[in-house]
Amino acid sequence: MTAPGRAAGKGRTGDRIGGDRTGRPRAPARAAPAVPRPGVARRLHRGGGAGWIGWLLAVLIVPVALSGTLLAVWPAVERVAYPTRFAATGAIDPDACVTALHAGAAPDRRIVAMEHGAGVLRFTTRGADGADRLFACTARGAGVSVADATHGAEAWVRRVHAALAVPWVGRGLVAAAGLALIGLALSGLALWGVAVFRGSDGWAWHRWLGLAAALPVLAMAASGLPLLWRGAAADGGAAPLAHPAQPLRIVEAHALALTSGTVARVAWPTRRSPDWLVTIAAGTARQVKVADDTGGALAAVARSDGGGTGEGVAASLHGVRGTGWWRRMLLALTGLAVVVLVATGSGRRTIHTRKPSG
Repeated sequence: MTAPGRAAGKGRTGDRIGGDRTGRPRAPARAAPAVPRPGVARRLHRGGGAGWIGWLLAVLIVPVALSGTLLAVWPAVERVAYPTRFAATGAIDPDACVTALHAGAAPDRRIVAMEHGAGVLRFTTRGADGADRLFACTARGAGVSVADATHGAEAWVRRVHAALAVPWVGRGLVAAAGLALIGLALSGLALWGVAVFRGSDGWAWHRWLGLAAALPVLAMAASGLPLLWRGAAADGGAAPLAHPAQPLRIVEAHALALTSGTVARVAWPTRRSPDWLVTIAAGTARQVKVADDTGGALAAVARSDGGGTGEGVAASLHGVRGTGWWRRMLLALTGLAVVVLVATGSGRRTIHTRKPSG
């Protein structure tokens, strides 16, 4: 029997199922918005919400970016720092440099590669212990002068860029900086579409700069990671030949006969691959193999060191060989953009985003 004043089927609020106070059925639950919320990207972009993580990443990223910027414009730096190199007349004889290097270096030290610089030839050598040392050969009167450049300014900048000039754990720190850059670039792109562009906060320009630099930063960081340990992983059992059969002048001449351009780098033949590897800075081919026994050019491929391998593609993207001036400027601007973005973003405590509609 129903209580007076109450309709059948209506009880206390706690006894109703699927209805409201008026007895109407409840509306079905609204589905979650299709657009993902920016919470994860926001936390990743802010270093998990802990301010000290952002400052720690800045300490790792800024030296790598600044050293990369310096290396990109190093030819111009050399003209200012070493004007005597450009005042010297005549071309540097690479074979004379090799002779002088063999005469002054330890007997167990072998030449790995030679790079053409502005008024200087740089030789990378490797000892029996696997340690590399750099030597610079410059013109001196009618001859040449070879000096140990392992502890020079450029070598130090290269060590900072490759390992923060920190032994043992330096490459791991640079790898962490590279992974952090990838995460920051991806999370920044994810936030860009939902970020609130307030004219009063003064940070809209930060977001526009981040948008412009995101893809170059991703390319530099992703291509730099596989190059970190290439020296340690390469040349296993492939020591360079101590005294190859062909002189450098013949090797370079045969390589240039097959393709136009200028020689940027020459890698010595090894026991595993008895061919010279000549990298061309510009022209129809990027790399030419020259046989050490005959001196004849074997093949020309339109790729940088490593051919079609992952390391070769990474080296080409990272601009470590035969980079033109326009690309050097792009690399330098990318490095400066990273420094500006990290410096301004590290002090950013909050990121305002739009709430999903509905």
